[in-house]
Amino acid sequence: IWSPLDSGVKTPLLAITLVTLAFDGTFYMVSQFNPAALVDLIEERKITYAFCVPMLYNAILSAPNYTPEKMKSLELVLYGGSSIEPAVLDRMDREWPAIVRHIYGTTETMCSLYQPEPVGKHLTLRPGFYSRVRVIRLDGDADDLASQGEEGELIIDIDADTIFSGYLNRPEATAEKVIDGWYHSGDIFIVEEGGEYTFVGRVDDMIRTGGESVHPEEIEVVLDAQDEVKESSVVGIPDPKWGEIVVACIVPAAETLDPAALNEVFRKSKLADFKRPKAYLIVDQFPRNAANRFFAGSCGISCRPRATAAARLNYTPFHPESRPRPGCRTVNRKSGAEASALDY
Repeated sequence: IWSPLDSGVKTPLLAITLVTLAFDGTFYMVSQFNPAALVDLIEERKITYAFCVPMLYNAILSAPNYTPEKMKSLELVLYGGSSIEPAVLDRMDREWPAIVRHIYGTTETMCSLYQPEPVGKHLTLRPGFYSRVRVIRLDGDADDLASQGEEGELIIDIDADTIFSGYLNRPEATAEKVIDGWYHSGDIFIVEEGGEYTFVGRVDDMIRTGGESVHPEEIEVVLDAQDEVKESSVVGIPDPKWGEIVVACIVPAAETLDPAALNEVFRKSKLADFKRPKAYLIVDQFPRNAANRFFAGSCGISCRPRATAAARLNYTPFHPESRPRPGCRTVNRKSGAEASALDY
């Protein structure tokens, strides 16, 4: 059984390592992620069980020595920690003999939700074993339940033995997250029919523009589907007129990337116009942790100042005559990042 140890995902250490050893299994732990080396390791050691964040599976699929035949020993593959691209999930399911499952949880709550058949519904989950959850209206209490089709925050009953009792020597932090016996995850889900929930985004990441709520994930899905985009992260930056405006930070897949073309993609999409990015910041890479895992939060901290500078450099909301033409591209001299702004 193999799983890379990710400092952001404690489930491998607790739920996989100990169980593996209890059943007289072998646990392979790597200190550095090398996709080509792991392809060989899976084949040579006949690994049967893997747990990774989606980005690592995508890297394995893209390794120069990868072939589906080298994955033939896999029986169960779990992923979690971030959303997976549907194309990556489809390929894993098609090329690997393993059962692929999606698990959702936090360090504090372990596996609160899961999806045994994620293909075709990679963001939809159901309560896990020994897990009692609710989706409540934003800013509501534990009894203010969201209705079917409504968005709300996922909260988790802390009575289960698998859930933490509190943060060590941090009573204020515990009181902030645990209210009336429920752990507030900060994740937003839509209540679906049949007791399932569809992930939408983070409460902390939500962008408020002109009184409307925008989830970065729904914009990033559109961006990541474009061949010219390698990675994307959407942030909100302060704006005197709208409160916040939507800015897309992009790592391009090609040498040239035309923001005007991306703008047209959004105009033709099903997203409401107020969700369309009003500026683009093109960067070389996003910040990652030691396990090569990308965190949107750290990206926001890193990119937001430059995105703010780029947007201020490139358009002035109160003076239509001075707005740049759609697709106008400039270089933010202070940050060195290329930026593009579009009309409101």
